[in-house]
Amino acid sequence: MADSKVSALSAVTPVSTDLVYVVSNPGVTPVSKKATLANVIGLGPFKLARVEIAHADIRTLPTAGIFPVVEGIEGKILIPIDFFFLFLRTAGYTNIADFGQFFVFDWEGIASALITGISNSILAPDQDVLKAVHIPPFSGDTSIEGKSLGIRTINEPEGGVGTLTPSGVSVGAAAFDVDTTDASSNSGAGVGATFHVVTASLAYTVTVTSHGTEFLTDDVLVFPGSLFGGVDVVNDLTVTIDGVGFFDEPFTGGDPANKLIVEVVYHEVGVS
Repeated sequence: MADSKVSALSAVTPVSTDLVYVVSNPGVTPVSKKATLANVIGLGPFKLARVEIAHADIRTLPTAGIFPVVEGIEGKILIPIDFFFLFLRTAGYTNIADFGQFFVFDWEGIASALITGISNSILAPDQDVLKAVHIPPFSGDTSIEGKSLGIRTINEPEGGVGTLTPSGVSVGAAAFDVDTTDASSNSGAGVGATFHVVTASLAYTVTVTSHGTEFLTDDVLVFPGSLFGGVDVVNDLTVTIDGVGFFDEPFTGGDPANKLIVEVVYHEVGVS
């Protein structure tokens, strides 16, 4: 075997624990040594994880904790190298300019984010979205030993009005159109939204006709009752913003086939 040509040896599919011959310190004092393939290539073999998240699940991604993309392994640290984000969508939305739903990619239980800001400028009508990010070198922290890698969402960034809840006692039966400048109070900084208001049976029905910008979930707009044929304060209309941005907008045209595809290239590194 020792005298065999390399070309005459049997082929094998290498694994990370296989050994190779290494000449250490060849320019000074050469020493024959061995090394595993994992040591030769650095941190070990690259791995790829992929998840597909349906539209209904995108809307409920956690703001605390993570939706796991790679499950943690006891005694190992998961080191991400590249992160890919692909959003596939169908027609049926109009609130495109203000996305309003940001994603964070990180280890489970870690407050700071590896990647933040799938920003509200990436969506345009009739386009899918692909974001690829090369993650900076990891400096090392054994507190993430065994931790899963995944994504969570931050629903607080501003966006256009998606869903809302009206409240108040109306008078008469009529229809009105108002905008944010008509509000007597606005708890946030949202501007540019317009609403179609119908009064009937002592209640208000409100639909969004223009989504506006810079709204946050739980913003509250109050419109004077006199705008709708009633009395101020007694018949004021209160509009509470329940959702902002693309994913919190009511979908038109049937059940959406949208999905979020997340891929990450990573290493597993033992810490024992």
